Amino acid sequence: MRNPLFVATLCAAGLLGGAAAFGQAGTEDTGASAQAKYPLAPAAGVDSHARERSVRGAVNQGAFNEKTFKFGPRGDAPAGGSVIWNPVMVKMKAGQKVT
Repeated sequence: MRNPLFVATLCAAGLLGGAAAFGQAGTEDTGASAQAKYPLAPAAGVDSHARERSVRGAVNQGAFNEKTFKFGPRGDAPAGGSVIWNPVMVKMKAGQKVT
């Protein structure tokens, strides 16, 4: 690594590669076509009133209320029981001593 030209070339290549990888390559046409993929999203610049209204078919309707909130089925345990793979958790559930 004694050649400063090699190091400078390597740094320039890294910067150009990073700029190409993280650059936004979109136009207004691609943005408009992407809007059609999300039918529930409001149009650009329009307030969705998401704080006051719920999505159609949602379990919780109306404004958010922590007292009446109902969780969906994602929090339920899998059907048929599940195997606990953590040996410490198995000992704790059985009431054994964990050291």
